[in-house]
Amino acid sequence: FDLVCSSDYLRATYEQMYMFGMLVGAPLAGILSDRFGRKTVFSVGIVSYLVLSIASCWLPSFTAILASRFFLGFLHPAGLQVAYVLALDSFHPSPTHIAGHQPNINATFLKECILWKAMEVCESRYRSIVGVLLALPWALGTIAWGIWAHLLRDWKWLQLAVSLPGLILLPVLWFLDESPRWLVIRGQFDRAQKILEKAAHWNDVQLPPAGQLERLMRNIQKETILAKEEIMADHEGAVPLRRKMWLFGLKIFVLF
Repeated sequence: FDLVCSSDYLRATYEQMYMFGMLVGAPLAGILSDRFGRKTVFSVGIVSYLVLSIASCWLPSFTAILASRFFLGFLHPAGLQVAYVLALDSFHPSPTHIAGHQPNINATFLKECILWKAMEVCESRYRSIVGVLLALPWALGTIAWGIWAHLLRDWKWLQLAVSLPGLILLPVLWFLDESPRWLVIRGQFDRAQKILEKAAHWNDVQLPPAGQLERLMRNIQKETILAKEEIMADHEGAVPLRRKMWLFGLKIFVLF
């Protein structure tokens, strides 16, 4: 693109466009995943990211590349942030640990599986391990960038080389289940029950009767809605919560 030393500032701009896209996309990814489902937003985000990332190899101008960096950053939270929530939401605790070594899943286990806080679904002793496993590909990918850049000096081939491995994710989307927590909150009890039955089969445990299971899911849905309404109605409690959310978002933005 005939960029010389006077255009050195564009290096920082190149990275800033990605970060700015993440700043815009992060809150929207959360809103859209609550509205349309974790799996839907994750799937659309991953496919769109891969298409745009591969297409970036043939962009005709640096301006177009900067635009693609913004949209890649915009799509990034749909793959990372939503996947993190979905993974924790699907990482079921040990039934024997929760149910007191009883053979059947009781209400406590169900609430732990599909409660309104996804972080509470993952058993506390596994949270560190799950968090590390979810972040490990990011760290390894960052290290691999240096190796690829040393082997491939042409930026187009480098971009293509680091984009193509993402195609491995496409078959995974076919087998990925929706978040049972989200399905329960949206009132889609039949779909949630099928996913819970699959989880029960994997964990070699027995679900309660269908009628009891549906009542439990309805109670969880009601508790979630009431809790959300109480938070919104409690202005004194909502203000500190919003402040903490903004500060946490600012912290993440500064770190990245």
